[in-house]
Amino acid sequence: MRPAAPGKPSTTPRFAAAFTEAEPGRIHPSPIATPYGWHALWLERRIDGRTLPLEAVEEKIKTFLDARIWQHAVKHDFGILVGRAEIGGISFDGAGSPLVQ
Repeated sequence: MRPAAPGKPSTTPRFAAAFTEAEPGRIHPSPIATPYGWHALWLERRIDGRTLPLEAVEEKIKTFLDARIWQHAVKHDFGILVGRAEIGGISFDGAGSPLVQ
């Protein structure tokens, strides 16, 4: 399952409610219906979240931000190159100027 944006659930409300009700080490007493089908739920264990000190996550944050900046720069530069290219027989959405968002 892909992580959700902060404050946004990553599951359907019914599935999230079933997780809240579930007892660790036991199967949920009834199948859960969602728009994606029927689900059996077994919760192995529950670990409460906690706030970590910056020192514990600082390197991961830096690595994440460096990757995002690199991806944005490549997308920006590629958009400029595609916008300037003269290619026949195929169409790309490219930028017409270096001022790309």
